[in-house]
Amino acid sequence: MKAYTGRRIAAALFMHTFYREGFKMRVEEFKMERENLVKKGDTVTITEGELPSSWYYTIVPAVAMSRNYKFSERIKSREGIVEDIVQTERGFFVKVSFDEEEPA
Repeated sequence: MKAYTGRRIAAALFMHTFYREGFKMRVEEFKMERENLVKKGDTVTITEGELPSSWYYTIVPAVAMSRNYKFSERIKSREGIVEDIVQTERGFFVKVSFDEEEPA
């Protein structure tokens, strides 16, 4: 059996979870101002910030920021895996998948 360490374990666990029958991953988008702060496949940690009537998330250490979320849309997971990075005129958008279902 092949030995897995570090990121390889995270990637293997992600693929196992992702392909589980009937389970959908939650994918959220974060805006990143500069390129190469994270790369596809990285495991990232997020922190939650609170506003008077909504919540927002930041990829630590201040790499990228999410949109504002209503209470019913809050992200429960604190770690995710970078799925894709898209460059547009407005900057870089990081798509992160979380091991939870989309909010209803």
